Amino acid sequence: MHGWTQATVRVLATFLHDACHLRPRVSCTRLDSGLGDSQRVEAGSPREFSAVLDSAGASTDLRWLQHRRLKGLQRKWGRMHIHVRARSAVIAGLCALPLVAGALIYAQPAPTLGASPQESCDRVTLSRRPGWSTSAAWNGHHELIVIDQMSNQALRYSDTGESLGTIPDVAEPALERLFPITVKTTGSGLIFELRRNRLKTLAPDFSFLAATSLAESQAGNLRVGPQEMSGMWLWQPVGKDQVVAFCDLRKPRDQGEAAPRGVGNDAPYSVSVAFVRFPMAAPWTFQKLGEEMAYDSSSPPCPSPSCSPGTALRSYNRLGHQYIASNLEGTAFILRMDELKLYRQVGADKPEALPIDLGEATQQGFDQPPALPRFWSRADLTNVMAKVETSTMPTGLYAWDRFLFVTTRIFDGTGTRWTVTKLNPETNEVLGTATIPTSANHLTIAPGPERWAFIEKGPVKGWNDNQEIPSILFVPSDRFNKNLSGDLCRN
Repeated sequence: MHGWTQATVRVLATFLHDACHLRPRVSCTRLDSGLGDSQRVEAGSPREFSAVLDSAGASTDLRWLQHRRLKGLQRKWGRMHIHVRARSAVIAGLCALPLVAGALIYAQPAPTLGASPQESCDRVTLSRRPGWSTSAAWNGHHELIVIDQMSNQALRYSDTGESLGTIPDVAEPALERLFPITVKTTGSGLIFELRRNRLKTLAPDFSFLAATSLAESQAGNLRVGPQEMSGMWLWQPVGKDQVVAFCDLRKPRDQGEAAPRGVGNDAPYSVSVAFVRFPMAAPWTFQKLGEEMAYDSSSPPCPSPSCSPGTALRSYNRLGHQYIASNLEGTAFILRMDELKLYRQVGADKPEALPIDLGEATQQGFDQPPALPRFWSRADLTNVMAKVETSTMPTGLYAWDRFLFVTTRIFDGTGTRWTVTKLNPETNEVLGTATIPTSANHLTIAPGPERWAFIEKGPVKGWNDNQEIPSILFVPSDRFNKNLSGDLCRN
């Protein structure tokens, strides 16, 4: 430290000790409002700051929290709040000067990945609640975007759960008219899935970047020779401009070919499902990743000996769970619920199974997925989700940093427990499992660079009935940097 700076601190410290005759109590709060400027700026080292104050005879209580309400006088300096309890507001204002000097001298940038180790999990009760949502993602401004499929809106929340309304008018009317269904984070911003198989890409500030229509023909389908991609059930951006999806395929029936079971004898097409990969700019060039699988509507509970793999896989992938993830290098990962296996997929290559026992890794003794009842129409949803709510099964696959995370719901006979398991896809190691502190019936999860959002939802009542969505559990991302164990919010 420069000599003149040391002298200044000594003078201020003497003033604090001799003139004020008090021992101030200091709280420092890191701010991250998420209200527009949304660039996280972190203050200096608590240890160094504490040393300065100790040299002045002050006792310190440095807490690195977010949006903490402080009683008494607050003096704001940049993004740091200095809180002093003194005999009067006048003396408190004078005695805060050395603390401001200490903040100026010792404030240093902190790492941007993850939250401060002292930061805790926060459960926030929502003032504006979605009516129905199975999709959420973070934008580049520390805002959580939640799709409300009931109101056809994209709702915005700060990273402390404050409602910020809907997205700006520049994009909102177009999205509402096209019924937003899903939102995903990509390197350039956000990709929204809209009604009739349309994708629209917006920048973090919601300005328009690109749009792709999967409905090339008036029938609303993509055509590759005689085959059409008629709908996506799962999809995930991969790399800079690719998408991996699980979709329905159909093609005209050959003369004399029998109609698929459950479709109807007069149906002019054959139906199947497959994983595909396509560029955003030219989705009609999609490539199938492995075999096509037939499906039908008349199967008994799946999986079962009489249920086709395509029918079972299609049922699981219609639950609103995320079973496709991707990293920045352009690698996709697929969780196949019908097999309880993880796959890695690169470029146009066929997916390759990872040698990880997913059932054993997520829940000891768990070796087969639940058998779902018939899932063909909207009327079937209530029975299907009632079965899910009383089952043990993986409910999501997420890629964050260099690792994969699998969330699992565990039904214990009276309620649901939730866990998250960390995997290394390069070494195929299982890096532990932690309990998520929630008993919600369902979760929608959005991993972020600084926080993960766990949107807590009630039971599914029916297709057109609102689902109770009372709260969001925010977990600092640094909790996922280490091997997982115990309670996710207590380690």
